[in-house]
Amino acid sequence: MTLSKLRKVGYELSDVNIVQADISFINHRAECNPYVKFPNMDNDFYPVIVSPMGAVTNEHNYKTWLNEKFMCVVPRTVDVEKRLEIMFEAFASFSLNEAEDILRFVDLKGKTAYVCIDIAHGTMSRLYEVCKYLKHHYGQQMIIMTGNVANPNAYVYYANAGIDYLRACIGTGSRCTTSANVGVHYPTATLLDELRMEKERWEIEFERPAPTKIIADGGIANFDDIQKCLALGADLVMSGSIFAKSWEACGNVGYMHPDNLNMTDAIPEKVYLDKINGFENALRDMIQDYEKYKEEIAQVTASLAKMRKRKPYREYYGMSTKRAQKETGGKGTTTAEGISRPVPIEYNISKWADNMKSFLVSVMSYTDSKTLEELVKNSELIINLSGDKQFRK
Repeated sequence: MTLSKLRKVGYELSDVNIVQADISFINHRAECNPYVKFPNMDNDFYPVIVSPMGAVTNEHNYKTWLNEKFMCVVPRTVDVEKRLEIMFEAFASFSLNEAEDILRFVDLKGKTAYVCIDIAHGTMSRLYEVCKYLKHHYGQQMIIMTGNVANPNAYVYYANAGIDYLRACIGTGSRCTTSANVGVHYPTATLLDELRMEKERWEIEFERPAPTKIIADGGIANFDDIQKCLALGADLVMSGSIFAKSWEACGNVGYMHPDNLNMTDAIPEKVYLDKINGFENALRDMIQDYEKYKEEIAQVTASLAKMRKRKPYREYYGMSTKRAQKETGGKGTTTAEGISRPVPIEYNISKWADNMKSFLVSVMSYTDSKTLEELVKNSELIINLSGDKQFRK
């Protein structure tokens, strides 16, 4: 009997919407708790993690994310010795080779380490074996995050290996080109839904809570993306672009004209501000004798107006780009599965966090959910093949 290779119909986040509860017993959004905790940590965090992007997080700003209640993953662009220090405060990324050569022999000195084995191909048997060894050796003294995976059947392997966090989705990130160039992809909404079901099956079979939590990673750029991922079954979501658009990210900032988003045309922030101040000071001096400097004033005014059309952008690149390969110790000769494009800087992260929290507790109240665990249990989603992009501003 010949079977089709086309397994099923899959849905992206834009294909689904969350259904309002028949009746909600939540009278005020303040009754909802939008926070999560990480093993052996007392602090509350939002269910949104800063992804390990070199243009977003480094050894200097990672505490900013933590202070704003966002767990972060420090990327491999940071020196390995520094990552080995940071891993007791936040997740630190390590390659699979580093996990084998360094993490297997590190002395944790009774503290809890948070590590992310950062690998694109998250179903390699070698990865499972390394993680099983680390969990057997360190137990809950080493909290492990790894992935990415684009197959719901991978959940069983992760849970059996004792891996704490599974990063789901391949090729969905705004700077990732894996799906476009390689063709490997699993529609996000369907993947999260099926991973949740695999998690529940594991719990039924072994009669205890599953050890592996699900992180939706890639393409999370809007508030509704976050809510849908959580409603579908993700314990957490991960994003790079959301944080790259904040002033607090670490990547280079340049002032660019929106019609010419080329980093070679970018003016560094200090140079830009100096030019603006120079034009304004010149106008202030010349305006006192307008008739004498009338032509010069017109020229400087035009130059100032042209300069002010430029807006702040940050260089934002994928960790599979040749640039990132070099920054993480490689030669930059591997075929890239990522791109580099600037993103506009739009907000301070504290303001974005306030809005995110408001929208999150709002959807929790709509679904009669006081906790994020209840949001998963209570949420019903409807397939909306017309797409929901029409609702976005």
